[in-house]
Order: sequence, then structure tokens, then C-alpha cells
Amino acid sequence: IIFQDYIRFQLTAAENISVGNISQKDKFEDVLSSAEKSLANTVIDQLPDQYEQMLGRRFKNGVELSGGQWQKIALGRAYMRDAQLLILDEPFSGFDPVNARLLKNILLERRAAGTTLLISTHRMETVEDLCTHVVLIHRAGVVLSGETEAVRRQYSKNRVEIHCAGDPASPPPAPLPAPSSTTTTSEPNAITRMVFEAEPQHWPALIDHYNRNSRILHFSEKLPSFQDIFIQAVGTDNLGDADNSATNAIPSANTTHIFR
Repeated sequence: IIFQDYIRFQLTAAENISVGNISQKDKFEDVLSSAEKSLANTVIDQLPDQYEQMLGRRFKNGVELSGGQWQKIALGRAYMRDAQLLILDEPFSGFDPVNARLLKNILLERRAAGTTLLISTHRMETVEDLCTHVVLIHRAGVVLSGETEAVRRQYSKNRVEIHCAGDPASPPPAPLPAPSSTTTTSEPNAITRMVFEAEPQHWPALIDHYNRNSRILHFSEKLPSFQDIFIQAVGTDNLGDADNSATNAIPSANTTHIFR
């Protein structure tokens, strides 16, 4: 378990990581491996005494780390055990975009290897990137739950996006809907992007219409983001309560859950 308010042990870098599995504290190769998997090695390699460096300011010659650096050290402890379940509280909170991407790839590797990850997060993009199932909790009640793709379709408004070459002047005939938004790029090779709110039975007719009047370059269903779903499920009147809620997620080889 790695909490957002993780413990900052006033120990050496190696000891900080080995706390994750005290029985293996003398196996330095395990410490090295855990540091590499958690990106803690990118911090430790820059320290004056590297793995023997005292961390924190409690002892002489100790070095204080930033929040994101401490978080990598804490994550390294989780890798000291070959655990089937890894619980992470806001794992991306202290990371810049580059390190967040690296950590995401590491977690995806753990998931592919069969580890179940339970992630608590307020970042909705984490749900989309890592999770296969979601539970949204608001004010101690379950607002929604299910597979992430199914939940996105549940909150979909049957929106589709069509990209056409040029500017198709002819609108679709009734009963087909007109586009709810249209943008056209500048010449040359102009592309018109249109968004429709159309029932699925109308999609083939829309494709046929724009293929006859232009050339379709792209067609896709436009599913809502989990940011949009959260607002729909909780309501804009309750957005001020966001800090009083919690969001958790389980990405695993088969399942991922998010709770808010």
C-alpha cells in the first residue's frame, strides 16, 4: 500500500526501499531492481552517496528530497514484494508529465503481468488510461459502476464525428440531423470536421450522404470523457464538494475500479 501521505523514513536510500520487505533487506540486487521499476533509481543515482545516502534532515549529512522524489522512493518499497495486489493513493500527484508517463507505463506493465492495482485518484485521465472498471462514489454513495467502456457508452449522447475532404455544402436531408458543430481548416487540402447527435440507425445514412457529396476521411463515435461523466453524474451544483470526495481505481490484468 502506498498512501498519498507516504512515510518519509529518515534512513539511507537503500534502507528506505528495503522497508518494503524487511526479510530481503540484505539482498541489494532486490533493492536495485525495485528502484529501477519505480523510477527511484533516477533520484538515487543523483545523490552524493547514492544508495548509502541518508535521506531527510534529521541526521548529519542527510539530503531532503522533493515530494515527487520521495514518492518514487515510496513506490520502490512496493516493488520489494511480488504482491498480487498493489494499492496506490494518488500515485501521479507529485510527478511532472514526463515522469507521470513513465509511471503509467510501469503500472501498465505490472497490470499485464497479472498484478491487480487499486488506485485512488482525483485525476479522471487516470481512469481512461489505466482502468477497465469504474466505481464512482459521491457523498458515501455509489453513483455509477461498471466497465469503463460500458460506462462511457451509458453516458454517451450518440455523438459521432465525421471528417470530410473539402467543404460539403449539402446538409443531410430529414430525418437525418444537422451537425451540432462544424469547423473547416484552411486551404489547401481543407478538412471539415462535424459532430452529430444521431441515433445509431442513422449513422449508415450519414456516411452514405457525405460520401456522395464529398469524401469521408474519418468516422468515429465520440464517447464522453470521464471528466464529462463525473459532471453529469454528480452535477455542477456539487462540484464544490470535490475535495470531500475520493476517487479510487483498480487496474488489473482483468479489472480496474475507480471510486469517487
